[in-house]
Amino acid sequence: NIPVAIKRMLKSDSPQETRLITKVTGEIELLKKINDHVNIIRYQFSDTDNLFFYIALDLCDGTLVDLLNPNNQTVTISSDISPAEHIFFKIKILKDIATGLDYLHTRTSGKIIHGDLTPNNVLLKKVEQSQDPYKMKALISDFGLSLEVAEDLSSVAASASYAGTRGWKAKELLTGKK
Repeated sequence: NIPVAIKRMLKSDSPQETRLITKVTGEIELLKKINDHVNIIRYQFSDTDNLFFYIALDLCDGTLVDLLNPNNQTVTISSDISPAEHIFFKIKILKDIATGLDYLHTRTSGKIIHGDLTPNNVLLKKVEQSQDPYKMKALISDFGLSLEVAEDLSSVAASASYAGTRGWKAKELLTGKK
């Protein structure tokens, strides 16, 4: 009885279908491997039919974009929190993201490079039972472009096939310099 959000991807008869199947199955397998960290979105189950692939993930309350947008009505911080505490809350969210990335980048069973970390891919979830005074945590999501690399590698060379969100690529991927 866990509330879930369903990520739905349309199947097609195009030549890209094989790549989509590989991408979806790769994302599902990766989510299963990293399903044990507090700052990574929780995978619940997946399914498919004639038209779509479905991935069920924990339901969240919004994104980092929602939190940072002053006109936001989706994710709100308690009005009981002072302006100074708002800063501490934002630092806490940054710490959650950094903790999730550290986990991905230092796993002994294979490092993971997210490949598309944007404010839209950082989800916020309310956690009522938490000792955290803000009752919210950040979760890294959308592992469709992620790469799993050998534990002895410290970087991945930029390639023409590397994909990510336009405007959010690391400088070294754009310039080819380390």
